[in-house]
Amino acid sequence: MTRGRLPVCLARERLRDPGVIDALRPVVARAMQEVGQPGLTPDIDWPRLCRLEDEGIAVLYTLRTDGALVGYCLQLVQRHVHYAEKVAFNDALWIDPPWRARWGVRLVRAVEVAMRALGCARIYWHGKPVNRLLPLLRRMGYADLESVLVKDLRGAA
Repeated sequence: MTRGRLPVCLARERLRDPGVIDALRPVVARAMQEVGQPGLTPDIDWPRLCRLEDEGIAVLYTLRTDGALVGYCLQLVQRHVHYAEKVAFNDALWIDPPWRARWGVRLVRAVEVAMRALGCARIYWHGKPVNRLLPLLRRMGYADLESVLVKDLRGAA
């Protein structure tokens, strides 16, 4: 790969379109290797995501170069259950490392514009402590709202 110098296409794609899920599978696997939760095996529920997309909830944006998928962002758009506003919750964001510096901010900005066009009042992002997404979002004007903690309940109490 040429370190992020080829033309890149940023687009909204539909999961049901031919080849989209097949292109996502290896990219999602790489993303999960990098930032997945320890002890969990990824098992994406593609049919459910397609149904959510049909309902206008799941919205996918991709980055491609020469047809190859080099990044994606999946948003879940819905009315907030506690407040009277439509919001977007980030489900996943991943960009192949050679493309991150050049396309990270661009992809987030494009998603902001798209979510605003869909009528969203706010966008919520989450990120793993091991990557640089949270510092990037803070530089882009995002504020810390809450923390998310996790505990594996399958083991000893």
